Amino acid sequence: MTYEDIRVSEEDHLATITLDIPPVNVLSHRSIEELQRAFEALDEPDRRAIVVTGGGEKMFSGGVEVEDHIGEQLPIMMEAFGDLFETMRSIETPTVAKVEGPALGGGCEVVAGCDLAIASEEARFGQPEMNLGTFPPIAAALFPRMVGEKRAFEIIFTGEQFGATEAEAMGLINRVVPPNEVDSATEDVVDTLLSKSGLVLGMAKRAFYETAAADRDEAIATATDYGIEITDTADGQEGLTAFVEDREPEWQY
Repeated sequence: MTYEDIRVSEEDHLATITLDIPPVNVLSHRSIEELQRAFEALDEPDRRAIVVTGGGEKMFSGGVEVEDHIGEQLPIMMEAFGDLFETMRSIETPTVAKVEGPALGGGCEVVAGCDLAIASEEARFGQPEMNLGTFPPIAAALFPRMVGEKRAFEIIFTGEQFGATEAEAMGLINRVVPPNEVDSATEDVVDTLLSKSGLVLGMAKRAFYETAAADRDEAIATATDYGIEITDTADGQEGLTAFVEDREPEWQY
């Protein structure tokens, strides 16, 4: 299987997906579909871990392409993005995010969508969508369960960035380490997974998500619908267009 925006490597029971979209790994509709296809293709019975990381200059991902939020591309992209997260949760192989540098917007949501996450002390997180008059549906669906309602509101409403230590404290990531220890810390987690039964890992992951959030799929679907509706408003389109045109938005409301 060939890809344009990601690189995939496989070794024994481990696979690695690297975002490779210079300069800051902004995800397009194509990128999102490639990620989904890769997760589906790599989910094999003897696969015990899939690592997701960002290539380039220590940047996990700058989010989803702003132009893909505008006009007729909006519902297509939003639905594809929702499908990606349903796939990430439905595959039985554990997923591990290795985060170096910023993970913003859709990039932050990808980290949240992975089962485990290791981050450098230099990593930063945030959901800036509200600054553009739009809405992060996956964050709205997942964050209240992960970090609590109050913190989820704060992250989404303010659009402010926060560091890896804070992300660890709130439960968005599992572990924060110095920059020169990210690779070894991720390897430690992966080695632990590789020592387990792939069958048992898969069954445990399925049981976890089925029991911990029985209404997860409905939440993602509902949030995706809201994402389309909110972003398709006059103010939503104005905020995105203003960003593309490098000017201040002129809100109608």
